[in-house]
Amino acid sequence: MDSVDVLLDTLSGFSEKIAQAIDCEAWDTLNEILIHRHKCLEELFCAPIKSTQRSTVSALLLKIQQEDSLFMAGVQDRKQILQKRASLLSQGRKSVKVYQSEQDESKPD
Repeated sequence: MDSVDVLLDTLSGFSEKIAQAIDCEAWDTLNEILIHRHKCLEELFCAPIKSTQRSTVSALLLKIQQEDSLFMAGVQDRKQILQKRASLLSQGRKSVKVYQSEQDESKPD
């Protein structure tokens, strides 16, 4: 097995790891995985690719692009949900502060 085959196998395994990190909202882990995948892709593009491997490489790169589009959509959805939660939390905190200040003002001295 040559270096290109090893890189192709390694790159094929990243999809599941990326999906798991997104599902668990493990953003630091996701970042590490993406950095490692990027390094593997750089190695692949620097390696001499045999004519018999070209279609496999092309297919894998297309698959990565398609999966990344799905991953990005999922991350964007999660981002919107988190932004809504943060907004609701902020509104709740403001409401509590207003309530507390009204209670403090209504206390007899």
